[in-house]
Amino acid sequence: MLQQNFQANERRRVKVPEKEMRQKAILYRLASWPNLTQLSFMYSIPFGGAAWLQQCTAQWPMQSTPMYHYGIASAMGYALSMFSETLRDRKLVTLEQDLLVLIVGFTFPMVSVLLDGLTYGSAVTISPPEYWALFGFGHLG
Repeated sequence: MLQQNFQANERRRVKVPEKEMRQKAILYRLASWPNLTQLSFMYSIPFGGAAWLQQCTAQWPMQSTPMYHYGIASAMGYALSMFSETLRDRKLVTLEQDLLVLIVGFTFPMVSVLLDGLTYGSAVTISPPEYWALFGFGHLG
């Protein structure tokens, strides 16, 4: 909806080249993915509470490490993408540079968790369904 409003307003104000409109459409679609992926992770903690976290760390002793890294990387990625958007609005970075920052900010949290998974092995899980199973959604193997 936000993207549709943006496109409608943008077309009325100034004649925007079609290429730029396509790039902005990609930018806004990609910008929604961190919200979808990060919110599902972040909801685990308040909904599960201390009991859920204790169950996670009992099964995967180092699980708090990738959770911490993912949280920090998500916050940093979000902050960088907002900063880049501000710079783009002020015409200090191009749309392509803003898109690149958004892609890096979106993938960095996942890369950090993948590296934790490779580093700590079976002491962590990088599979959300495995630790969501602790809520009673499915079964652990």
